[in-house]
Amino acid sequence: MPAPAIAFFYPRTVRYGINAVAGALEACGGFDPPELHFLRTEAALLECVPALAAAHGRVIVAFSLLSTLAPRAGALVAELRRSVPAGRLLFVAGGPHAGGDPAGTIALGFDVAVVGEGEEAFRELVRAWGEGGSLDGIAGLALSGPGGAVRPTGRRAPIDLDAFPSFAAAHHKLGPIEISRGCPFGCPFCQTSYHLGRRMRHRSAASIARHVALLAANGVRDVRVITPNAFAWGTGGAGGPEPARLEELLATVREALPRPGRIFFGSFPSEVRPEFVTPEAVALVRRYAANTMLVIGAQSGSPAQLEALGRGHCVDDVRRAVGHAVRGGLVPYVDLIFGLPGEREEDRRLSAALARELAAAGAVIHVHAFLPLPGTPWAGEPARPFDPLVRRLLSELAARRALHGDWRRKQEEALSCGAARRPGP
Repeated sequence: MPAPAIAFFYPRTVRYGINAVAGALEACGGFDPPELHFLRTEAALLECVPALAAAHGRVIVAFSLLSTLAPRAGALVAELRRSVPAGRLLFVAGGPHAGGDPAGTIALGFDVAVVGEGEEAFRELVRAWGEGGSLDGIAGLALSGPGGAVRPTGRRAPIDLDAFPSFAAAHHKLGPIEISRGCPFGCPFCQTSYHLGRRMRHRSAASIARHVALLAANGVRDVRVITPNAFAWGTGGAGGPEPARLEELLATVREALPRPGRIFFGSFPSEVRPEFVTPEAVALVRRYAANTMLVIGAQSGSPAQLEALGRGHCVDDVRRAVGHAVRGGLVPYVDLIFGLPGEREEDRRLSAALARELAAAGAVIHVHAFLPLPGTPWAGEPARPFDPLVRRLLSELAARRALHGDWRRKQEEALSCGAARRPGP
């Protein structure tokens, strides 16, 4: 039976996750590799999938779902089902939304939700469906059953990051190198611990160096990394950085990257935790990396809220982190979340006061609106609009050029997403 084509819906916001899954398909053996298509727009998806079905007979249509994309993804699935004969398409969703709410994902019209990491599960799915076999024996899936029933296939063990590439180099789908997965803290608003595990796993320095060399060979000169806490590389994720390990990593990357290549570490698409920001860690960024900013996940200026979040750091850790960054020559970009469940006016006042204090010290503030994400303890909590106190703060910070990001768009997304989704299981 010929291999089905695979059509990835490939908008900018989910490309890194799809790059990893496509890279896993490139790296696999034992069956004919499928033909991969990366469709960047809804129009391309709606035009190309019927054509692929006509040419190949069958197509796996794969989405990586963020909660903000989920309602529109369901509409696209419905439109494609109307345009292609039954049995020719298999709709598969992965990513944090699918893993956090597999039943809701199936209700959107998908045949399969990948629960957890997708590298192994998706390639086994591709092989089984391509050979006409059953998907029931593949761990890490939730399958659509009769009458809207959902059939889970069981949990899958965490992968070894070194066993899989971060991107699909053969298809020139390149990007940041994922150097760590998982987080030990389990903050109730964040999907990382619940989607990828509470044990922090790291890609080895040797694997990272191979990725750097591959990027350089493909003409990429700026190397960025994906990790929930860049300064935790080589550690268990709690307690603080290990400067010797960090220097080993950064020196290895620097050696593998031809000049004039640049390293970006501790900036988007990753960040650092406040208690991991030390003078030594900042000095290593200045020595080896090109970024002039450091993204610090503070989340709140209220001690009571930090305790409720289980953050594992205090407000003074945030102040110290900003001080270390500024004195070391980096501009700290500090994340703060407003509208968290249980937030009182006093909590907002304390966070606003910290934002003003840090801005005066040289920081830029990145304000987020709480978004109820599936699979987290706070999945069923409501999103709320910013109150006048927060809006005044935003105006002040903007006037001082100390505000980063489009907070209006983030709040609109949070409110619309919170209204659209049902509580997770």
